[in-house]
Amino acid sequence: MQRMVAVPHADDRSLVATLVSAARGAIAAVERELGAEGLTIDHWLVVEMLAAGTAMALTEVRVRTLVSAPTLTRVVDHLVSKALLFREVDAKDRRKVRVRLSKRGMALHRRLASSIAAAEREWAGAHGLSLPDAQPH
Repeated sequence: MQRMVAVPHADDRSLVATLVSAARGAIAAVERELGAEGLTIDHWLVVEMLAAGTAMALTEVRVRTLVSAPTLTRVVDHLVSKALLFREVDAKDRRKVRVRLSKRGMALHRRLASSIAAAEREWAGAHGLSLPDAQPH
């Protein structure tokens, strides 16, 4: 089933410019929630991706989050330095590095997930959009 979503679109701007502006606005709303923790949207994307509790190869995290490889390295370093994430060598292929959330990282996700979802819903509502209720991990 195809679902149509109305995207606020200024008549004098291209669709791409409108979408980029909308994405930046939504990101800013989420980053306001993350600011007190010293995190950015890229940090949150990684934390959220790993919140299911499964270790994941860095290449898979990069593909799923769309965070560039150099940025992902910095993000992972930062999360490791805050004890939110563990790096581990893949047991089957020692060339691969896997990452997983620590207990502290899981606690951070539980603490922030509802306020992030609320910020997303508030931003969407202010722009005439509605979001489905979030499914808990």
